[in-house]
Amino acid sequence: MSAERRIAILAGVFGALAVLYVVGLLVGRVPPPPVVVRDFTASAAQRIVVGSTHLRKQAGSWQVSIGGSWFPADTRKVEAMLRTLSGMTAGRVASKSRSDWATFQVDAASAAPLRVESGSGTLVDLYVGKTSSDGGVYIRSSVRPEVYDVFANVEGYVSAGPSYWSYLQILPKQVNVDSLQTISVSAHGFTVGGTSVTTSYLLESSVVGGKSAWVVHGRPKVTLDQKKVLALEAEIIRMEGDRFVVGKDATATGLDNPQGVIRVTDQQGASWTISVGKRYGAQFYVKRSGLPYTYLVNEWSLHRALPPLARLVAGGGSSASGS
Repeated sequence: MSAERRIAILAGVFGALAVLYVVGLLVGRVPPPPVVVRDFTASAAQRIVVGSTHLRKQAGSWQVSIGGSWFPADTRKVEAMLRTLSGMTAGRVASKSRSDWATFQVDAASAAPLRVESGSGTLVDLYVGKTSSDGGVYIRSSVRPEVYDVFANVEGYVSAGPSYWSYLQILPKQVNVDSLQTISVSAHGFTVGGTSVTTSYLLESSVVGGKSAWVVHGRPKVTLDQKKVLALEAEIIRMEGDRFVVGKDATATGLDNPQGVIRVTDQQGASWTISVGKRYGAQFYVKRSGLPYTYLVNEWSLHRALPPLARLVAGGGSSASGS
């Protein structure tokens, strides 16, 4: 056999092997996951229906509808959901038949809606059904018949109520332990856990011995435990409501005659007042100056935010006479 023929045969063999190798790669390649949400730009979202909750973007901020009124929504939570939706893929296609929609509870009668709209139209329109046996959730898009098995926290979003989406921090974000200048606490008969607090005092941020320290206004002999005052600062700054209150006036909530008042000022002279009204179960009605909203706040958070002065004094506080 001539050298030229041997070369031609070998070339043919190598070519066939190359083809078989490429075919093997194609056959063994894992197909890309099916895309549930396509061509979605989260920044274009203006309105959202998620389960039974309605959200809207107003003047750059998200709001949540509760009892026919709009309240501040937690932007971080809304944006996290929008990121989840953006380019969302499924683990598998569970069905391609409309006749299976009811089985997976993604038909309009059974499913929870998840719809995102811009100012000009619908961006995302999903039906969220039951949990799958492998821990996902069945979802379909309104524009396609496929039922997808999705492994994302979509079920948690559609089942969460308005309180989950609410922004319930009471003081503004800019208030922090470094900016506070004064803390005023007053209470008359505020009772939690069988302990009644009647007290009134003003704490001021000052300089003692060349160091920053909190002191009691008008009571130079009272020495405060600075760590306890720091804990009081943190409690007031981080205070959150459990939910917003709808449809109750100042008389019904007791905020026309509060049993506890906390006032704070910052280094720029801005001030905020937190008023505590009547008890409601294990919570109290609370309102902050400058806001039209009323909150329900856990009793123990308020218990820590309205301490008698003796609780803040170094060494047990006998010199403060408990007031």
